[in-house]
Amino acid sequence: MHRGQSTSISIYHNGGTGNLILAIYSNVTDAPGSRLAISLSTPINATADGKNLI
Repeated sequence: MHRGQSTSISIYHNGGTGNLILAIYSNVTDAPGSRLAISLSTPINATADGKNLI
C-alpha cells in the first residue's frame, strides 16, 4: 500500500459551460474505493483554462 499526501488537484479543459467537481478516491483492486477528497463546485470558463481546485 502506498501512503502520501495530496496538497492540490488541477485540471486543464478546452472550455465549456456549467460547473466542475473533482474528487480523489482510494484504489481497491484497480477500481475506485472510498472518496478521500472532493473539490467545491467551480464554474468552467467558456475558453480553455487550467484550474487548481484543492
